[in-house]
Amino acid sequence: MDKSKFLTKRAACEIRFPPTPVYYEKKTGVWKKFSQHFPHWNVSYVELELSNKQKEMGFKATSRNAVFVCDNLSTLSNFTDLGYRLLRDYTKELGITSLNRIGVRIFYLCEAEGSFEDLNKLMIDKMFSFLPAKSKPTDMAYVLNFDQGNYHFHVALGPVTDEESKRRLDMEEGTFPKLSVFFDVDIFQNSLSCDGIETFLQKSCKKSREIAQQFGNQIFG
Repeated sequence: MDKSKFLTKRAACEIRFPPTPVYYEKKTGVWKKFSQHFPHWNVSYVELELSNKQKEMGFKATSRNAVFVCDNLSTLSNFTDLGYRLLRDYTKELGITSLNRIGVRIFYLCEAEGSFEDLNKLMIDKMFSFLPAKSKPTDMAYVLNFDQGNYHFHVALGPVTDEESKRRLDMEEGTFPKLSVFFDVDIFQNSLSCDGIETFLQKSCKKSREIAQQFGNQIFG
């Protein structure tokens, strides 16, 4: 598979922890500390919402969770580096030492040629070859849940047009191939020390890319 046709459209990391009233005391300080990365902001009683429209990234936080999101990434290294620093600093500000859950979810598009019907048939032939020869499936989606040690995986993929991929991501910016395979790779872990955020981010991003490319090779190889 041609890796140059593989686009990372969105990456997000969320942490969840027991609700803490410290958030309400610290949220303004967090906003000021993070303002170097996020010039646009909205602070309400329950949620801190920061964004950088030029760099297509955002950060949302409450008394029980925080989420860092990047769109249209050329590489995942910037996402992991900045994501770790933001989540580390946020948990320190709130005095959080352990997490209920941490997850990384990444959306990829792998450009394809031909028509939607051609791609749909190719994916069905490669992944659902047991179907009767006379059957005429018009669309497909593939979902797989599995575990590896403390890591839990949810993988979904299917053929999409450019308009469908925009709707799924609620996004207009960036490159959207006319036809592609849409990959949604969600990796999470429960009950993690905050000291493990960096390692989880690095391993999950690496594994996410590997999973998507393995499926891509299976389809187009």
